[in-house]
Amino acid sequence: MRTIAWLGEVRFPVASARQGFEIVLGKMLQPEATSSIDIKVPYLRSASVQWSDVDTDDVKLMWASPREVSEFAVKSGDLLVCEGGDVGRAGLFTGPPGLIIQNSLHRVRPRGGNDVRFFRYALMALHGSSYLDVLCNKATIGHLTGEKLKALEVPLPSPEEQRRIADFLDEQTVLIDRVIALRQRQTELEVERFEELRESVVEGDKRALRPPLINLIEQTRPINYGVLMPGPRVEDGIPLVEAGDVMRGPICLTRLRLTEPRIEAEFKRSRLREGDLVMAIRGSVGGVQIVPGGAGVLNVTRDAARISPNPTIAVSAYVRHALSTRRAQDWLRIRITGSAVTGINIGDLRKAPVVMTDLKAQRERARELDEAEGYLADFKQFMLRGRSLLIERKQALIAAAVTGRIDVTTARRAKAQ
Repeated sequence: MRTIAWLGEVRFPVASARQGFEIVLGKMLQPEATSSIDIKVPYLRSASVQWSDVDTDDVKLMWASPREVSEFAVKSGDLLVCEGGDVGRAGLFTGPPGLIIQNSLHRVRPRGGNDVRFFRYALMALHGSSYLDVLCNKATIGHLTGEKLKALEVPLPSPEEQRRIADFLDEQTVLIDRVIALRQRQTELEVERFEELRESVVEGDKRALRPPLINLIEQTRPINYGVLMPGPRVEDGIPLVEAGDVMRGPICLTRLRLTEPRIEAEFKRSRLREGDLVMAIRGSVGGVQIVPGGAGVLNVTRDAARISPNPTIAVSAYVRHALSTRRAQDWLRIRITGSAVTGINIGDLRKAPVVMTDLKAQRERARELDEAEGYLADFKQFMLRGRSLLIERKQALIAAAVTGRIDVTTARRAKAQ
């Protein structure tokens, strides 16, 4: 029995990848012709390669000589491996002829009857290990160079055994991936169901008034954006709520960026307090969350706006739900401007119509929607844990199969019985 540093004990023979497979790094990007015989040719890059397949719909063009077109061409059945980016990610190419690979990809072809599908599963096992960080020096910018890939020690059973293992893993991983996809769809359906509930609760009363948002806020606390230039991150300072914090979900005080007190002090006008709303107004527009208690001094950046509902006429939790309905989000969306940096200006935000009713009804509706949203959050967390366990199961199965720690023939027979 042999031991591979990144894989552990292996019951199969071990060899370097170059002994079982021909590995070629792609062509350096050539934006212009360098000779009269150069031609433009479509090429694949690391973004084209996923574990599931190789995307040939979004290809780009580069110049290459006829010799290079032949040298770096890909054909159906080739395994393409990412040299950079998500290093080690590998996909089987089954697309049309006429494409080449850029030097962000390796092309792998079998020697001596070996199976590139088996090698792909070996790379999956490598990808799931921490050894890849060491191999590619991912502390800086990770690259799986041709020499590193060729020298990589891998299990190399007989070609027949490789095919049996690849067939088994093809079957089993498809089943696991199908369960993962079904759980993802379940989550999406629960999100849709909650959105429909929110729409019906907020928009259900057709006689409800729709005053502009500016009419619902405290006059002494107008809608404002915050700190223009937060400066470098510091370890001890004033927390700032950014648009990204709001788009991710409820505001988490321990994850906020900190800035120097002297910088924040220039923007006292936009300081937050418990119960205020913060809306993302730059980049991804529309996400809105409530400021929790216990924050102390807290502010927003220029990509977020503070909204302070007047408690005598508006319940913050209800206003958040009202601003989060599809109808309200559509209203905001059509008023987004800009090209490089998109956003909605404060003047338009002040005019946003909000479905309003009396305080008692607002509290009741907010309570109903908060409970439903809490259930949704718990459901998402439950499904996320399940997904993590399935991914772990898939990774463990792949590692056990490629090392020979399980006999795939026996495993298939036992499953059939």
